[in-house]
Amino acid sequence: GIMNALVSIPARKLLGSAHEARFERIMDRTRHRNFPDWFYGVRRASEDQDLRQGFDFVAELDVVEVTLQIKSSVAGREHHNEVQHRKCGTGRYMVPTVIVCEFFSDETVRAQTLRILDEERSRFFRGPDRYRRETRR
Repeated sequence: GIMNALVSIPARKLLGSAHEARFERIMDRTRHRNFPDWFYGVRRASEDQDLRQGFDFVAELDVVEVTLQIKSSVAGREHHNEVQHRKCGTGRYMVPTVIVCEFFSDETVRAQTLRILDEERSRFFRGPDRYRRETRR
């Protein structure tokens, strides 16, 4: 009912920020050594970027910055993508989503993130101008 909805929204927000804090720790270059040379680190998106553009972090790479969305489940990612499609159309660039949940080890989250970033970096190399246009940078 309505009370359930009122309780679950802040609880979800709280859980989301816990996952974001964990992601930030996992991807911290100063704590871990097993990062590729092209990965410089992640920083949190501004509140405006999060609300208006739908991303939580910016990953700084050697050639490009990549925006990332953090979700706690595949269902959360699918819901986010559906909302983006409704708002902006299906041909739009989708902000890559990293799934951070309690079932995934830190190493799994790190590997998943680096795989996504490597793919985005490859897309950039295939066509920097097109990449910037698609991602509206």
